[in-house]
Parts: sequence; structure tokens; C-alpha cells
Amino acid sequence: MIIVSALISFLIGSIPFSYIITKKFFNKDPTCAPDKNPGATNAFRMAGVKAGVPSLILDISKGYFVAYIAKYVLFLKGPKLYLVVFMVILGHAYSVFLYLRGGKSIAASLGALFLLYGIAPIIFFALGSFLGLLMYKKDNLGTVLGIWSLLIWARCLYLSIEELVFLILLCTFLTYRQLRTIPIEMDLLKVAKAMLKI
Repeated sequence: MIIVSALISFLIGSIPFSYIITKKFFNKDPTCAPDKNPGATNAFRMAGVKAGVPSLILDISKGYFVAYIAKYVLFLKGPKLYLVVFMVILGHAYSVFLYLRGGKSIAASLGALFLLYGIAPIIFFALGSFLGLLMYKKDNLGTVLGIWSLLIWARCLYLSIEELVFLILLCTFLTYRQLRTIPIEMDLLKVAKAMLKI
């Protein structure tokens, strides 16, 4: 059962909502962005809020939905739970519908973490990413700082060894997904000034 659950989780994660929405409804290709990433970030960049918001919500929902089914319907615990949850994140990164291309898996990961642990890890990630963008002015480096800020949250909670191992592996994988793409300049101060002028 665990193998079937993991495969189904991978297939759910593989559904490229951001690509479908941006391509079908806005006739834009998110893979034409500089980093060629077919995820929600490029849905925002290529087609704006109308494509980005639903793409982000659906990508987050993939992780949340799979984690919910695994924990509360299948009653999985420990390594089995983390395997099924990780497979939806892996599927998002290597979509079978896009020839094993995919997003950076941040949204799906945050959806799963929200179901498992509530809003706290999301807040730590957001604050870490914000500080990272202020420091490095590059989207991938800023996000990496946000990713590893999750360990600060984990330290505060005194998570079990199994949970810590899962979190460290997840952070390592997400870091790899971030650093393998072309960094895009993102100066938050300039963005804020531009928004104030509008």
C-alpha cells in the first residue's frame, strides 16, 4: 500500500497547475522566463496576478491535500508519512507531464508543512526569505535563507529525530532546486519604491 500511495502522491505532485493555467488561459509559457522554471513564480512573472495567484494556491494545495490524506485518511506515521509527503514534492519538481521538468517545489512543500505543523514554519520561511532577499538581492539565494530558517523553527519545537531528518533532507532538496536555476535579481527596496509610485 505504501508503494501505491507514494506513486499516486508523485503523480498528484506532477500535475503542472502553473504551466497549465499560464499556457492555456493566458497564452504565456512560464518556461520562457530566464530560469525556465514552470512554477508559480514564473506564472506571476509571465502573466501577472491573475495567473500567479491560482497557480500558487493550487501548487500549495497539492502538498496540503496529499499530507492530509496520508495523515488523516491512511493514518500513516513516521517514515511512511514522510515518504508519501516527500513524493508529492518530488513530483512537483520532476513532473511526468513535462518530461521530468518542474517547479522548485517551495509551494508544495509549504502546503505539506502547513498541514503537518500549522502556520509557524510558513512564517519562519517568509521572514527568512525576506531577509535573504534584502541581503543578497537574488531570488534563489534569498529563498535558500528562508528554507534553512525552518531549522530555527524546528529547534524551538524540539522535533523528534525522524522529523528532523525529514526536515533536513527536505531543506537540502529544496536548496538544490533553488541553486540549480539561474538567479534573478530582485531588489525589494526598488520594488517597494515602484509600488509606492503607482
